[in-house]
Amino acid sequence: MTDEGRALFTVIICTRNEEGFIGRCLDSVLANTYPHDRMDVIVCDGRSTDGTRAVVERLAAEHECVRLLDNPNRTAPYGFNLGIAEAKGEIVAILGAHAEVAPDWIERNVRALAEHPEADAVGGRMTTVGKGTVGTAIALALSSPFGVGNNSFRVGGKARAVDTVVFGAYRRETFEKFGGFDEELARNQDDEINYRINAGRGRLWFDPEIRTTYYARPSLGGLYRQYAQYGFWKPLVYRKCPGIFGWRQLVPPAFVLTLLGLFVAGWPWPLAWAGLGGVVGLYLIGGTAFAFRACARPGLRYVPVLLLVFLLIHVAYGLHFLLGAVRFLVLRRGAAGRHAALTR
Repeated sequence: MTDEGRALFTVIICTRNEEGFIGRCLDSVLANTYPHDRMDVIVCDGRSTDGTRAVVERLAAEHECVRLLDNPNRTAPYGFNLGIAEAKGEIVAILGAHAEVAPDWIERNVRALAEHPEADAVGGRMTTVGKGTVGTAIALALSSPFGVGNNSFRVGGKARAVDTVVFGAYRRETFEKFGGFDEELARNQDDEINYRINAGRGRLWFDPEIRTTYYARPSLGGLYRQYAQYGFWKPLVYRKCPGIFGWRQLVPPAFVLTLLGLFVAGWPWPLAWAGLGGVVGLYLIGGTAFAFRACARPGLRYVPVLLLVFLLIHVAYGLHFLLGAVRFLVLRRGAAGRHAALTR
C-alpha cells in the first residue's frame, strides 16, 4: 500500500503538568513506522503551569504533524472532545501522557481495524512499569489479577471482543454514531464511552500485538488518590450505562464493606471479630500467593511492599466506590464542586 493509500491517523493526548512524561510520550509516537504525513498528533493541554507546553511547542516546531490545543476546562473528557473536533484522521486514538507506544503501534491499530470491519474501536496490551522499590511494586500490582482483576489490557490474553479497551483507536464514525466523551466524568470517561458503545450494539476488539507501556505513579499517596478517584466515579458510570455491569468492580467495595460491617458488629457480638480475622487471614493468604508469583522474576524483596500496594488499591477503590454509590446512586446527585473540577 502506498503512503497516500494509508488511513490518516490522529492521536489525541490530554495532559496537564506532565513535563517529565510528555516528551517521551510524543517521541514514541513520532518514532512509529507510520509515515508522518499520514499522522496527526494533537496535544490538548489543560493550561499546565510547568514546562509541559514548552516541550510540546518545541516538538510542534520540529514536526508538522504535531499540534498544541488549549484545554481551558482542564479535564480529560473535555480535552478529548476538543481533539476529536479538530482531528483530521479517519481513525482517532486517545493516549495518556504517562504512556509510550511501540514503534508499530499505529500500524497495528490500522491493521486490526482493517481486519475487523465489525469493530468500532480496537485496543491492545498495556505493560505497566515503575521506578524504585515502591514504583516497581505498584507496577507489579497493576499487572496482577489479584490487584486489578482480569482486564485483558492489563493481564493479556488472546485476541477477542471485550467490554473496554485502553488507549483505544476509534473509527471517526464511531463518535458520530455513539457521541463523544461524557464531560461530567472527570475520571473513567474512557470506560463510559466504551460501555456506551457496547450497550449500543457496537463492538470493541482486543489485539495483544498492539502494545503500549504505562509509567505507574511513583508514590503510595499518588496511587491511593488515583484509585480513590477511579472508585468514586465508577457508580456514576454505572448510572449512565445501566445495561453494562462489571462484577469484578464490586469485589473491592464488598471487601471494604465486609471489613467495616464485621468490625462494627464485633462490639455487641464479639464473634464477628473472629470473622473479621478470618477474612483478613484469607486476604493475606491470597495476596501473598499472588505476590510471590508476581515477584518471581524481579525479586522476592518486593513481596512485603506488593502486599501493602494490593491492600491500598483495594481499600482506596472500595471505600470511595461506596462513597460514590451514595452520592450518585442513592442521593442521585451529579458531579459538583471539587469533584467536577478534578483535573489530571
